Amino acid sequence: MFNKGQTEDVFERDMESRGHWIDRFHELIDYSYDERRHGGGEWPLLAHVKNRGSGTIERWQA
Repeated sequence: MFNKGQTEDVFERDMESRGHWIDRFHELIDYSYDERRHGGGEWPLLAHVKNRGSGTIERWQA
């Protein structure tokens, strides 16, 4: 996953440098970790994601 993220980042920066923009259906608004659980570790991850199709903001947990 980490390498995939790096590859996508390089691709997107190259596209933006050429004046192109990649339209995403979901937009990450913010994310946080619930430090009250599991001894303050990195899980669970809570994210607020905007669905650009409907305009709703969804709460995702991973």
